[in-house]
Amino acid sequence: MKGTHWRKPQPWWEKAWLEREYATRSAADIAREYGVHENAILYWLKKHGIPRRTVSEARALKWWGSLGVDNPMSGMTGEKNPNWKGGRAEALTALYGCPEWKAFRKAIIRQAGGKCVRCPSRKNLHVHCTKPKGGAEAHWDEDALAVLCKECHDWVHSRENVAGEYLEGGEEHDR
Repeated sequence: MKGTHWRKPQPWWEKAWLEREYATRSAADIAREYGVHENAILYWLKKHGIPRRTVSEARALKWWGSLGVDNPMSGMTGEKNPNWKGGRAEALTALYGCPEWKAFRKAIIRQAGGKCVRCPSRKNLHVHCTKPKGGAEAHWDEDALAVLCKECHDWVHSRENVAGEYLEGGEEHDR
């Protein structure tokens, strides 16, 4: 048969197999095992009429839905956590809660005319530090601060900010 393409049959083409596998694993896990894209498995789930899991059902199968010692991140606090940043978060949390910072933040917003430096918005203003690696001390440097609305602040910390505007030496979220 000229022009006909034959492919090796795959196990997920059979409904019973896919139902059995999907009952205990995610589509991504199945795809990873067989070296195919997750969308291939999702396509066959739909084709076979196998209902997708709700978020709650999916969480029950994943480790991040596990509690206590069943969760691989259990006990991984401070330096044990792979996301540890050297204790800066604690210092910034303390800074944001102190009355002196709150007064200083209000003064910085007043100096900026009460609006975002990227757009004309006057709502939900944040004081963003352009030198986050400087720790809490850098947040007292008026030259290192920019007033941004929430939308612009989110943009600054997004992948869309390819030029790194308002970021100097790395990214960290500020309030």
